[in-house]
Amino acid sequence: MNHKISKPLITTIIPTYRRPKLLQRAIKSVLNQTYPHFQVCVYDNASGDETAEVVAEFAKKDPRVKYYCHPK
Repeated sequence: MNHKISKPLITTIIPTYRRPKLLQRAIKSVLNQTYPHFQVCVYDNASGDETAEVVAEFAKKDPRVKYYCHPK
């Protein structure tokens, strides 16, 4: 059997807690990569700051950005 994956999906996981400015930089860095077949999963440990809004802005423009928040 010859199973070739010509364009594998790469997942970048970004854990975060109360670091919205650094999170912005991290997401921008991933989105600026030349390989197009990826998704960005942001896992928030219930920051309670503007982290959700930061991710939402990116997700509006790029559906590859996903947000997951741990309940308080």
